[in-house]
Amino acid sequence: MTQGLRIPINVAYAEAGYCATIQVGSHGRNARVILDTGSATLAIKDDICEPENDAHLTTTSLAQDIIYGIGAWAGPVVHTTVRVANGQRSVELNGAAMAIMESEISETFAHADGIWGLAYSDLNPAYNIQGYLDENTLKASYPWPFRLGASIDDYRQLRTMLKQYPKQYVTPFFTDMEQHGLVANKFALYTQRAFRFEPCELSQAQYADLDENKGFLILGGGEEQTDLYEGDFQTIEVVHDKHYNVHLKSLQIGDQPAIAANNVDPKFKHCVSNAVVDSGCTYIILEQMLFEQLRATLASLLPTQHRLIDEFYDIAAEQTNAHFDDLRGIAIDKLDLAVWPTLKFIFQGDIESNAKADSSIEVPPESYWQCHSPAPNEAFFAIIPQFDGWPNQTNFGLPMLNNYFAVFDRSADMNGELRLAKRRQWHAIDSAS
Repeated sequence: MTQGLRIPINVAYAEAGYCATIQVGSHGRNARVILDTGSATLAIKDDICEPENDAHLTTTSLAQDIIYGIGAWAGPVVHTTVRVANGQRSVELNGAAMAIMESEISETFAHADGIWGLAYSDLNPAYNIQGYLDENTLKASYPWPFRLGASIDDYRQLRTMLKQYPKQYVTPFFTDMEQHGLVANKFALYTQRAFRFEPCELSQAQYADLDENKGFLILGGGEEQTDLYEGDFQTIEVVHDKHYNVHLKSLQIGDQPAIAANNVDPKFKHCVSNAVVDSGCTYIILEQMLFEQLRATLASLLPTQHRLIDEFYDIAAEQTNAHFDDLRGIAIDKLDLAVWPTLKFIFQGDIESNAKADSSIEVPPESYWQCHSPAPNEAFFAIIPQFDGWPNQTNFGLPMLNNYFAVFDRSADMNGELRLAKRRQWHAIDSAS
């Protein structure tokens, strides 16, 4: 069995989302990048990667403008050396495609230095602006020729302008490593939380040193890391290799009857499936029908405690644009986790042959209520409804993954598989290996 490269990761820097440290350029600049299975771009902030001092950097005529559910950035695509290491072993790719974030909506990535998208090429579009460069007697997209303001509308306007030029898909960093034979076509995540654990007021370095904020990325492996999990794996079929698209069959709340999930609305057929798995998302974003059913069932089961959700949403509504450091949750002493039910999400196995059993993935209250976050002695409810105008598709972020060791095996079957086994507690693993 292939031995994967075990990389330490940490949720403290991005405050919501796990970062791995990579080295970029001839000068090997360290960059903490958010690990995101919901996107495919490797992008680093300009002041971190210092492109002007990178002897390995080569320019292109490509430009990227990426808009997320929250946040956005834009910048040129370049090629340079990127290295991933754990102190004992390393993999290094020369000529890796990387975007330089020249413009960014404030705090899109909190204290992280960029993002490493682990999805597929269809989520890594760029625009070949050679025509624009020729018209303005410019040689390449770097140095960056555009100036943007701080509004999301500025990025939308740039996107409209870029769309007049040919679209070109960039090979994602992980895909490029696999195609060069540097790693096997799989990776795995060991995570513990969706938001940074804050038991008391500490510095960022002290938060990063807390065991509760640590995890692992396994490059090119997974199942061989036997100290990270226990029991058997459950398999969820990936039904399309754009996102990690999966098919959700139902939601069961405690011991209540299962609620069948809707298929995605035909007008959103480009979404392919009714659910995706997205490690860059710190919530479970439930499609509207399931969210309403969840709220109604919790109100029936928990006549008093369920009101804490409304209290939390009322607080959240007052801080829509707040930085994470300024967010507030509900007082933790109001919350009795012992009475809240475990949520079970049922996913379909092999859709074509039904040869694989359905997988029942549990999300305990300790995962959907993130305690001691976003501040000491507070709790954050990590389930939200789909955004207005968005497809009726559930986005499974970190709260679903936190209870499991998750192997994203892109080599299995036609589109890959997601395999989940119960993760071992941090104190029970060999964290030095």
